[in-house]
Amino acid sequence: MRKRDISILLGLGLPGLMIHLGCGGSTYPDRDPATVEDIRVDSVKILPYGSRYLLGDSATPLAILGFYPGYRCSRILEIGIADAPTGIPPAYRPSTRVRLPGTPDCALDTIGRASRDTTVPHVFGSDASMVRLANSAGRITDSARVVRGTLAFETLSGKLGIAGTLSKGQWTYRDSSAVASRRLFGDSLPPCRFLNQADFEKTGDTVTVRFSYVTLDPSAAPDSCNGAAHADSLDPAKPRP
Repeated sequence: MRKRDISILLGLGLPGLMIHLGCGGSTYPDRDPATVEDIRVDSVKILPYGSRYLLGDSATPLAILGFYPGYRCSRILEIGIADAPTGIPPAYRPSTRVRLPGTPDCALDTIGRASRDTTVPHVFGSDASMVRLANSAGRITDSARVVRGTLAFETLSGKLGIAGTLSKGQWTYRDSSAVASRRLFGDSLPPCRFLNQADFEKTGDTVTVRFSYVTLDPSAAPDSCNGAAHADSLDPAKPRP
């Protein structure tokens, strides 16, 4: 293995990798299979993307984006999220273990984020008010408020009206214009209900807006569930490729 390849491996974030100097000055990874932890992970996101809330004591899907196992034939033993947050501010980091190959003829994995995404479930306790997620370097990549309640999904689909809007019941989507950004509105929502996230896509003249909302448990959020109906809104995002 050339020195350039060793530099690539170090850049993949494999602190447990051992390098062996053989006869004649050539360099190879240790021939014995090795298990390393805390490989490089670019980002961790709450699903659906853009979520403002997550449900405490329920399985929340998390997207682990861009992880680097070192070699193409490395075996992923564990990939998930740590059980407790660390750092300041406290954030949940990836928890990973990888089995490196025992032979030096396996190609380095330099594919990166494009094909190194996966989804894992994680249960966050409802005793926390906020969850922050970080990548393997400790950088915060997502956060959401922890609530008790239910999560529901709806879809708006059709052609925009003259005013550039699309409506269904209490929901209205306004497309972007020169003076205003695209926006999803909820009108006369129950006091416990709040928009969570939304994304949109356009195919020809048809616009499709997929969104979710939370309805809080009144026994856990009396301050939020008392009062009159209210309005809520957010900016839909384009879905990730």
